This record gives sequence, C-alpha cells and structure tokens, in this order.
Amino acid sequence: MHHEFSTTILLVLSFLRFLFTIVSYAVGTPGGIFAPMLAIGTFLGLWYGQLVVVFFPALVENSGIFAIGGMGALFAATVQAPITGIILIVEMTRSYELILPLMMTCLSASLVANRLGGKPIYSQLAKAGSMDPVVSKNA
Repeated sequence: MHHEFSTTILLVLSFLRFLFTIVSYAVGTPGGIFAPMLAIGTFLGLWYGQLVVVFFPALVENSGIFAIGGMGALFAATVQAPITGIILIVEMTRSYELILPLMMTCLSASLVANRLGGKPIYSQLAKAGSMDPVVSKNA
C-alpha cells in the first residue's frame, strides 16, 4: 500500500509539529525535542522528495527515500553530530543501502548549519538551563 501526502499537508504538519514542540517545551510539558526533530525532518524530507519526483521523475521514483534523508539532515544540523545521525537513522530504518547518500546529506547539513553559526541544540539548552534566575528586588 502506497500513500502520498500533498505537499501542502506536509508543510502544515511540519509547521504544526514545530509550533507544538516549542509550546510544549516552553510550558514545561514533557515531550522532548528528539522525536519531534525526527518527525519534522521526515515531513520536510518527504515534502522535498515529492517535489523532486514531480519536477524530475526520471531521477527517483520513491519520495520516501528523501524522508530518511530529511530525518538525518535535520538531526545532524540541529545536534551537530553527523556521524551519530548517520548511525542512528540507518539503525532506526534498517536502510543500509542508503548509508552513502545519508552520509553526504548529514555531513552537508551539519556543515551548512555550522557555517551559518548554528550551535548544538543540547549544549544550548544546557547553557540556558544553567543561567542564574532573575531575583526580584522585592524578595
């Protein structure tokens, strides 16, 4: 059974997942950022893959391959750990035949994020959590 999602639905799902992840984290609701990061990467990769299939049908016939690449790329760029991303995604999906494209995708995404000044999300969250709280003058 093969299901296709419209590109609009994939973009809306990506945006909503991103928005709800921020809201969930801001209000302190447990939910983490790891799974949403993988889901958003999957949605965006699938969206991109569907565009490639539409505009370049001779290059690839299955847009699902791009979902795996998107998952790895967003993880590698956000966490700044491309090798971990490659191993994690290959082990999760058991898509060993995609290891070379995934290596190129994860390394490229990590390099672009680094060049744009991106910092690893978990070190940024740790730094934000270790800040001294603002003390009220009335306390």
